[in-house]
Amino acid sequence: MLIAPGAHQSAGVNYVVGSTGLPAATLSIASGPADMTVDPATGVVSWVPSGAVGTFTATVSATNSEGFADLTFTYTVNPTGTYLLSPTIVNTGFASANITRTSATVSWTASTDNVGVVGYRVYITSPIIICGRAGCTPLPVVAPVAVTSGTGTSVKLTGLTRNTGYSFWVEAFDAAGNTSVTNAVAHGNFNTLP
Repeated sequence: MLIAPGAHQSAGVNYVVGSTGLPAATLSIASGPADMTVDPATGVVSWVPSGAVGTFTATVSATNSEGFADLTFTYTVNPTGTYLLSPTIVNTGFASANITRTSATVSWTASTDNVGVVGYRVYITSPIIICGRAGCTPLPVVAPVAVTSGTGTSVKLTGLTRNTGYSFWVEAFDAAGNTSVTNAVAHGNFNTLP
C-alpha cells in the first residue's frame, strides 16, 4: 500500500491524501492538531486553525487488509493578512552580453508582482542544462552567485572558467519574502571564450 499527498490547497487549510491497494484503505489522523480531521474515504484533511500561527505536523494513516501506511506532512499557517502570492516566473531565454574568458553579463525579463519585485537571485551551473523531447535536465540545488536589489534585470558574473558552457536561471523575490517559481525551461545558456 502506498499513501501520498494528492493536492495541497493554500487558500484553505485542506490537504488531500490518497492511497493505493485493494481493498480501498480507510484513512484516519494518527497524530496532529486536536481538531484536525480526515475524510476516511476521500482523504481530504481539514483543519480550522482557530488563530494558531506557525508550522504544524500531522500524520495520516491508511489501513486495509494488506496492512497500513503512514504519511507525515507539515502545514504552515501564516498570520492574518500575510501576503502569499509569488512573483511571476523569470524568463532568462535572452542572449548574454559582454562575454569574456572569465565573465559574462546575463539579462532576463522583469518579473511582475502586485506588491512589487524587490530583487533577484541569480544561479549558474556547468555543464549546461539540456532540453529535449523528454524535457529538461532538472535544476541542480546550488547557492545563488548573485543577489540583486531593486528592479534591474542584468548582472555581471565573474570568476568563470574559460571555454566553458554555463546555464543560468533567476528567481524574483518580493518584500514579503515570496519567491518566483523556478523552471528549467526558463533557463539561459552561454559559453565563455577560449
